[in-house]
Amino acid sequence: MAEDRYRRGKYPSVPLAQVMAGNLKSLRERKKLRQEDLATDMMRLGFTWLRETVGQIERGVRRVTLEEALALSVVLNDETGELYDCDGPISLSPSWDVFGLTITLTAEEPSQLAEARRHSDRLRRTHNDQVSMAFIAAEAADTTKRELEEAERLIAKLEARSKP
Repeated sequence: MAEDRYRRGKYPSVPLAQVMAGNLKSLRERKKLRQEDLATDMMRLGFTWLRETVGQIERGVRRVTLEEALALSVVLNDETGELYDCDGPISLSPSWDVFGLTITLTAEEPSQLAEARRHSDRLRRTHNDQVSMAFIAAEAADTTKRELEEAERLIAKLEARSKP
């Protein structure tokens, strides 16, 4: 049987952390998400994630809880289970292999909501940057106007002195 071949080591199992590390990075990059964006989406779902958390998972340094794995599937809109895709059996622990894993998600709205929130955040950052630049430009214009008025007063004073 196929299961016997896996148990005897003919087809070694792959640790789940290693499977998710590679798949998370490729899926995230294909969706054009930065590590910070993914961490922000996970934080909105109640997880205390930072950009570093995503990097640790992608390097296989940090393991993912079941709740985090399911949330990742929702955030990444992974309807086909690509996050858990592996050619052979997956090892959940040194003594437990899984020979087939199927996860079905019908979470179209949460992923759309996450995408809409991400878009809103980008627009908010752009708006804040533009407001800051406008404020800095207005300050510079006011400073220049004051300096111009001072220079014109000095000219008027010097002209008045030079008249007989």
